[in-house]
Amino acid sequence: MTQANRAFLPLTPEHYGAVGDGVTDDTAALTRWVSAVNASTAPVSRWPNGKTYLCAPLPTITAANFTWLCYSTLLTKVNTQSAVPQVAVSGANLQLTGLVIDGNQSVFSTPQSYGLTLTGNNPMLRDVSVVNCSGDGLIMDRVVGGSLTNVRVDNNAFTGAMFNNISYVNFTNVSFDFNGYGLNKTFATNTFAAFGMVIRFRSHHVNFTGCRARRNGRDGFNNNQGAYALKYIGCLAWMNDDTGIALDADNTGTGRPGEGEGCYDIEFIDCEAYNNWASGITGSSTAYNITVSGGRYYNNGRLAGSLASMPAFASGIYFAQGSTGINVRTKCYDDRQLCAITANTGGVLSAANWGTTGNWGSQPANPPLPQANFTPTAANYPAVALYDASLVFQGYAVITAESAGSVTVAAVAHNSVTVTSIAPGWFISQRVQHNGCYFEIGCTGVADIDGFGFLPGINAAYGFKTYSNPGRGGQNVLNLCEGPNSSELLNNPSWDSGTGSGASWRYFGTGVTVTAITGTGTNNHSGGAVQITAGSTAAGADCSALVNGFFQDCWFEASVLCTATNAGDASLTVLWANNTLQTTVTHPGGGTAQLKIGGYLPSGNAANPAAFLFRIGVAGGKTAVFDEGSVRVKHDHFDDRDFTYPTRNLAV
Repeated sequence: MTQANRAFLPLTPEHYGAVGDGVTDDTAALTRWVSAVNASTAPVSRWPNGKTYLCAPLPTITAANFTWLCYSTLLTKVNTQSAVPQVAVSGANLQLTGLVIDGNQSVFSTPQSYGLTLTGNNPMLRDVSVVNCSGDGLIMDRVVGGSLTNVRVDNNAFTGAMFNNISYVNFTNVSFDFNGYGLNKTFATNTFAAFGMVIRFRSHHVNFTGCRARRNGRDGFNNNQGAYALKYIGCLAWMNDDTGIALDADNTGTGRPGEGEGCYDIEFIDCEAYNNWASGITGSSTAYNITVSGGRYYNNGRLAGSLASMPAFASGIYFAQGSTGINVRTKCYDDRQLCAITANTGGVLSAANWGTTGNWGSQPANPPLPQANFTPTAANYPAVALYDASLVFQGYAVITAESAGSVTVAAVAHNSVTVTSIAPGWFISQRVQHNGCYFEIGCTGVADIDGFGFLPGINAAYGFKTYSNPGRGGQNVLNLCEGPNSSELLNNPSWDSGTGSGASWRYFGTGVTVTAITGTGTNNHSGGAVQITAGSTAAGADCSALVNGFFQDCWFEASVLCTATNAGDASLTVLWANNTLQTTVTHPGGGTAQLKIGGYLPSGNAANPAAFLFRIGVAGGKTAVFDEGSVRVKHDHFDDRDFTYPTRNLAV
């Protein structure tokens, strides 16, 4: 035997008396092994392949630069210690390969043991598994640097992985699956205990590439408590019992940095979230500077009928009140079954082609359609919406049985259909993700949603590719996917020739001076502009020439080209809902800028001529030039790509 081989012998578990047969308690031997590792400089330990070491939680490994090579399993034997990790490493620069930590939760009656805790900087884990723990699985706390590759954090009773104030860490092909049901629980008996993973306390500059969070007790990926500068690339969130991807601002009372703070500067690139209880992405707290680029957010909203409120959460993507700097350019849709009802016998509905390939619609003869077959759907999509013959929403129900062409439904707790009222000619659908992307009141951002298959619901805010809640002021969302249906150039180039009280503009302000700018002079971009100099009070003008009938059931974009010297010298304001609600944007200063406001106006907004107002403004004692004022009106177009695939039950 060479000297190099003998150098590894002292740090093998067997050298300290471990057996590794899965029956013998190896706690004492592995405790001696930890002491030897901690007494070493840059230790290297290779564990025999395929061994099972049965032990209680081990002392913390404090050695730095530890290389741990193993393809073995650690099992927790008895319920002896509270809130103690099975393995804890505080030394920096850990390199761990191949270890499986199995928490053996079935031997516990209370959640006593975690799996793996890392507190040393720059850990590197590859082919590691942390599974079946009675508490949380993996915890990383105040870790700077590192990478986890091909790691499983699955089937843990509470939070799969908890990342507290970590930074500059890369996760690649890491799974956070089947966590958070509660101790010794399953998906069917879920107590909604915890997430697949949570990243919080101002964690930052963390990348997740090709990771997944599937079928967890609550959120799949939970971003929380001031986390920022995070990037998700090609990640999957599927069938989680809350939202797929969450943006939260919880306050758990720890006193740590980030409590109660919203998330910001987060990117979701080519990600996929579907069949989640709530939305694919749910910003349930105000978030800032969020980017969603590419990917798909579809067939969510299993919460339908189980909640009395929170209807907007039944969306592909949802942003809470006041979220700003949002940029969403993605695909959102719902292509689940929509079937005509031909009979109702005590809640057993005859539904044409339910669960069969007949729902695929007209297809080319070559290749031919497969033979009609039945694919069960209720296990994944139990919630349904019922519509009358005019596709007016009638209520929700839950599937209790199904077969080819037949589905049995029962009432639900909230917004339920009256089962006995379901009549031939009605429709039943599993499309309960009613909106593509929903912006709550006071949000700002841009959206370009490729979406289809949305159906109306219990209120007028359902059935849109993109929706911006106009119920309060402050909305400024530009819907980029819709082209203008009509536009009005606001009396350019004359601006009423600067008269100050023309038929199209009503100027206001004490001591205001209004000057027409024509020809090729400075700050004239269209052949006609207007200069407004305010006196001692704020001044400006309202356009009174708009055709207010345009401004309902539509998106709008109001814009003006404005030249001003200082930030705040000038502004653009739009007012709607009979001038009771408004949004204002101010000039940034430094020259010419286009001021633009976008948003949605609901049905009935144009009840009187004051329903929509376009206003330009100048601060007291300031001067500004306005040009190219316009309003564009857009209407959500119908998209006839409603594919229905009864085989939407994709494999886990």
